[in-house]
Amino acid sequence: MTGSRIADVIETTQLDMAEDLLEHAADLLAEARPAPEQLRFLLARTGEVLTDVHRIAVSRGAPWHRTRPVTRSVRGTPL
Repeated sequence: MTGSRIADVIETTQLDMAEDLLEHAADLLAEARPAPEQLRFLLARTGEVLTDVHRIAVSRGAPWHRTRPVTRSVRGTPL
């Protein structure tokens, strides 16, 4: 498998995970009183997914990406 194909598989997996998280968020937020722990978990995962989606968009040449570089992901690792 070529490096480009591996990157495509990783990106597809990340985007699938983002879709799953959106579904989970909708279910959780439909609850009358979600637990604070559940909301913290959801928020942490949302930050991770946004970091991944942003990285994908920039790598694909999205014309609307930030003019200042993002230097830290929500995972605390350099981008």
